[in-house]
Amino acid sequence: MGKFPVNLIVESEFGCADTGMMEIEILPFDIYTPNAFRPDSEISENREFMPVSTGVDPQNFNMKIFNRWGEVIFETNSLDKKWDGTTKNNKPAPVGNYIWKADFADIQGFQHSMKGQVLLIR
Repeated sequence: MGKFPVNLIVESEFGCADTGMMEIEILPFDIYTPNAFRPDSEISENREFMPVSTGVDPQNFNMKIFNRWGEVIFETNSLDKKWDGTTKNNKPAPVGNYIWKADFADIQGFQHSMKGQVLLIR
């Protein structure tokens, strides 16, 4: 990532040459997701669930958490609103595996969709 100079040198079949130069910027994009969390952990980073990312557009993000019956028990449009292991009615969700699905755009405008499992430990 960073800015890099790029040069293009071309020559026609008649021997006419030209050079074009510009600077391109490589923007960062990376995302990874923990596979377990524990709301009562002594380690603060382990108390909530959210994919960890660089280069995600915060204005274009949606994540849903589903229980084993396919019901949405948590939804957020903010990278700052992480799942704390509770259901929509603020009751503790039971221990187990949950499915997450995130739809978002990166800072260049490309759309992404990711899904996976997370284990809730109590």
